[in-house]
Amino acid sequence: NRISYKLNYYPSKGTPEGTLKQANHAVNQDGVGLLFLITQTQNSLPVVAMAERAQIPTIAAASTNIALTKNLSFVRSTSVNDELQAKALVRYLKSQSISPRISILFEQTDVYNREMASLFKRSVIQYGGEIVDYYGFINSPDFKPTLRGNARGELPKYIFILSESNSVKRLADELRKNGFMGRFIGSDLWEVERLKVEPSLQGSLLVDQWHPDFMKEYTLLSELYDYYQTNIGLKLEAGSVRVYDGLLYAKEIVCRSDTLDANQLASTMRQRIKFDGASGTYVIDKNGVAYKPLALIEFNDYQAKLKAILPSNLEHNESNKQ
Repeated sequence: NRISYKLNYYPSKGTPEGTLKQANHAVNQDGVGLLFLITQTQNSLPVVAMAERAQIPTIAAASTNIALTKNLSFVRSTSVNDELQAKALVRYLKSQSISPRISILFEQTDVYNREMASLFKRSVIQYGGEIVDYYGFINSPDFKPTLRGNARGELPKYIFILSESNSVKRLADELRKNGFMGRFIGSDLWEVERLKVEPSLQGSLLVDQWHPDFMKEYTLLSELYDYYQTNIGLKLEAGSVRVYDGLLYAKEIVCRSDTLDANQLASTMRQRIKFDGASGTYVIDKNGVAYKPLALIEFNDYQAKLKAILPSNLEHNESNKQ
């Protein structure tokens, strides 16, 4: 019982208006019945609103931070990441004898970011930290963020960022003009990687997510899991990924799948991905069998390596469905 799908690609044009024009063409002229968005938040939001009115199912790609809507079939949630990051950040600051006073910055128009800000605040307080202030802003070229201290007039040491990279750059420039000399923590792995190479963001701005001492405490659920879950239907649970020195370390992968044989997955991973046998962590199949060693995936190349795994897995998946 196979179903055929035709996949059309529409470049987003890099602006909300251009992206919406392309989506309208896809729906109204080409008769596209499902939209899969791989673009920035500000470009996605008008499309989601249009698709909701037209009752067209919409799927947000794993890399897209998008506002939650009732018509959105799938959205990547980083709630676990932010909770872990809050815990790690507070523990790190305490270990360095620094008062864990943190501020949160988020886009006021983005429901997703407001929810993440609320969760991060609860997590910081839960682990013994203090939220000094919120910095809400509108994602536009002329926004002017304010910089306020606490009741004692003290400015925060750290600001936790929930935003797209272009907004972060403008915000960082603006806050530094206003005298902020603390450190920014980026909430998104790719965003932080981009910020690392921005010459204008060096100096007083430090993306502390990559500090070695901080990384000892910080574990992140990676897009590695999102990739498997959204692309081949394999659900990976109870896993975590360590990010350090530009590498992703899969600490533990637990397979739970009725359609994909975990033994084959482990075997394929051993063939395609480098492993570090000294780590003492495992790939575990659905029968509880543990496979050593740790999957060590190069940061810049891991998506290509995962895609190299994909064809044999999909073929196996299809045969099981039949």
